[in-house]
Amino acid sequence: MLAGASWWAGAIGIALFVSVILVLTRLVVEAGLLIIGTEAIAYEFLSGVVPVAWLGGKTVAVFSQLRGGLMSDLREILMPYMMNGVRSIEAARSRLRGVLAVFAVTAVVALVTTTFARIVTCYKYGAIQGDMAYNLGWNEAMHGSATNFQKNPPGYDFIRIGQARLLPVGIAHAVTGATVTGGLLALRALWPWWPLNPIGYVVCGSWALSVTWFSIMLGWLAKACVMSFGGATAYRRVLPFFLGFVLGEAIIATFWAVVAFATGVPVVSMLPSL
Repeated sequence: MLAGASWWAGAIGIALFVSVILVLTRLVVEAGLLIIGTEAIAYEFLSGVVPVAWLGGKTVAVFSQLRGGLMSDLREILMPYMMNGVRSIEAARSRLRGVLAVFAVTAVVALVTTTFARIVTCYKYGAIQGDMAYNLGWNEAMHGSATNFQKNPPGYDFIRIGQARLLPVGIAHAVTGATVTGGLLALRALWPWWPLNPIGYVVCGSWALSVTWFSIMLGWLAKACVMSFGGATAYRRVLPFFLGFVLGEAIIATFWAVVAFATGVPVVSMLPSL
């Protein structure tokens, strides 16, 4: 609001941001996804659901900044690490308050350190010499989209029967998505054999899934084969083997990151990329 956004838009934006983080945390913790993303971004939601006349230029500008800074690329969000940590603390019957204090200090130190390093690196070598997508391309697209939205405002269409206007198209899309997700949740809760998980529906349109779907399919196929031919007993036996894959990748990624830092020679990125 201090930056000029409408109070009602700010309330919707915060509520949507918190909701998205909670849902994505559940997806990461339940499905073990390496990276996660979503298209449920406050900027696109507001500009598609409410009439353009309701959104002033300051509101659009503020939400375009939130879009680029907080919501567009949720590859590694903090809350899943927190929830996994809390679960580990409970399992070990440790003191939650003391460990959470360590978590908080770690998060602050990491945020300050990485922010400083990012700014210093860009000024020393030139931002255009580094990450082109985030130092140049994404900023141009973010502000360009907000500018174009105000110069060429989209129409506000309704679903109609004859001349009667029933429901705005944007709201109908949101209601349809919520209904399908709720239906998938209900079917999964009622019938254990139901094959379609709402997790896939929620994130199927995200960039993160577009680069990880094949790995996810291989994991599903391995689990399906083990459960079909060996049952729960075989599953428990092979589980350490597959967890070893995850631990091994984390260890080797850390090793090469240290090597790159020590030698100054870039190494192959371990995270998915375009």
